[in-house]
Amino acid sequence: MTRHEQQVEAVLQVMAEVWDDGGPLGPPRRHVAELAIRRLRSWKRRVKGNPPRTRVRDLSKGLIAKLEAQPDLVGRLIRDYDHLAERIIERLADRGLLDD
Repeated sequence: MTRHEQQVEAVLQVMAEVWDDGGPLGPPRRHVAELAIRRLRSWKRRVKGNPPRTRVRDLSKGLIAKLEAQPDLVGRLIRDYDHLAERIIERLADRGLLDD
């Protein structure tokens, strides 16, 4: 299994866990996992200074921009996106799959 496939699998597992725990963002979908990985890979190039907490919010914003019909109206769902982003980043880091 390639590194990319391992990353996708890890993200899908996190998404399934969050969904099973009652998360409102929907079941795991491969295209969402691919979006998350692509967004994380480009983080250093897009965010100056790179403080770790901004990585979570940046991933949240990227997912919202791609998945929500009206990103400006997300409201309190931002917490759910932040939670998902934080769990994705933690899982990838724990498995040595987070690209720095």
